[in-house]
Parts: sequence; structure tokens; C-alpha cells
Amino acid sequence: MRRSVFCALPIVTGLGLALPANAYSADPGTPRQVAACKVDALRLCPLDIPDTRLVEACMQRRVADLSPACRDTVQGK
Repeated sequence: MRRSVFCALPIVTGLGLALPANAYSADPGTPRQVAACKVDALRLCPLDIPDTRLVEACMQRRVADLSPACRDTVQGK
């Protein structure tokens, strides 16, 4: 069954997405980090939601496909 983007949106909003690899934590991430990467997470890694670590790993693998703001967040800039 395919997941709906609208069902995943509240989950993604609360996750700490695309933190640098050394910043894994239980924290949901800053509002800036979530805002920068929420759309990219839904677009590039929808099947990994809601597992934060899987989403972060997916975004690390697909860093070239990320939006500029999200790429900066993932790369820790």
C-alpha cells in the first residue's frame, strides 16, 4: 500500500530530519532544519518515514538531489 504524502506530513514535521551524521539525537531538530528538509524528505525518502535514522541516511545518500537549504543542513553548514 502506498503511503500518502498528506498522512506523512505531520510525522515529518515532528522529526529531526537531515541532521549531520554526528548530530543524531532524540531531539526533533530545530524548526529551521525541519523547514529546510521536510519537502525533500517527502519527495526523496517517503518509504523511510517515520524512522528518523533511515530518513537521515537516505538524505545523506541523496545529498546531490537535495534543495540548497536542505543540503546545507545535511552537510552541517
